[in-house]
Amino acid sequence: MLKLYVCAAQKLQAFEDESGATAVEYALIAAGIALAIIAGVGLLGDELALLFNSIASEI
Repeated sequence: MLKLYVCAAQKLQAFEDESGATAVEYALIAAGIALAIIAGVGLLGDELALLFNSIASEI
């Protein structure tokens, strides 16, 4: 009976382990940041290129 209880307790403890969930959450956050950077560069890329070219020509 004790062996059955220990086995059941170990199985329940495995369900409570959330370390894998945090890795997925960090991956989603990193993907969101990457998408925001890509969108920002896509929208402002031409304007930034003109700005840097004008600064380079002034130097």
